[in-house]
Amino acid sequence: SGSLISSIKYAYSYLEEQKTNQEIIKQAMLYPLFTVSVGLGAVIFLSYWMLPELASFLLSLDQELPTTTMILITIADWLQKDSSLLLPTFILLFLIIFVSVKTGLISHYQIGAFYWKLPIFGPIKQMIFISQFSRLLSITLNSGLTLPEAIKISTHISKNKFAEQQIDSIYKKIEQGFSFHHALNQSQLLPKVVVSLIYNAEKTGRIIPCLDYISEFYRQKANRRLQKIQKLIEPCLTLLIGSILAFFIVATLGPLYELGGQLGQ
Repeated sequence: SGSLISSIKYAYSYLEEQKTNQEIIKQAMLYPLFTVSVGLGAVIFLSYWMLPELASFLLSLDQELPTTTMILITIADWLQKDSSLLLPTFILLFLIIFVSVKTGLISHYQIGAFYWKLPIFGPIKQMIFISQFSRLLSITLNSGLTLPEAIKISTHISKNKFAEQQIDSIYKKIEQGFSFHHALNQSQLLPKVVVSLIYNAEKTGRIIPCLDYISEFYRQKANRRLQKIQKLIEPCLTLLIGSILAFFIVATLGPLYELGGQLGQ
């Protein structure tokens, strides 16, 4: 094993990077979560408390109602009659999924693979994992551990069972005598470009600097992707919530405006 002081320094650096990555993810998701919460709160308030009363009032008007208003009244009627089924339906779906996971009908590996391949957020999760995996390997190798030992330690770096089993398969192939890049190439864990970098690094004997480069590259790439998604989500959520509120206002004030015009005549 290597120097204890060096190992502690590397471990501290790794934990600091982990904390920084978590903070970046939290900051990226804070505004969208806040916007969604406020928007859902407004929609629920309008739907359950104001909408039924407004629908009754609009139906009492002795005039032809516009299409938007009729849609609003239909929604209000549905909420009054069938909305009580929503909560039991969600609870039933949750119980079905929970029982399926507990009984093994849906494995943790399948759930992990689903999360791993999710559009938009799946690639970001992969980038963060590659950064963490490469960094941990670099730290453990720099501390004097062998490659199989370093990979064995990194098995539980992720709570994703898909990634965990992929790392375990890499470890077993290296134990069987395969090279690192060959074991990586046989897995679904890392992109081909990363495997190629590691292949060249193995030939030149510079595997640790290569892992450091991969870790930093994917850390920055994940951060840039999160910032782009955050910038895209903010206007989309604002537009969505604004459209819902605008539809509500047009559907309710339109008939009232027409009624006021008729009374003015």
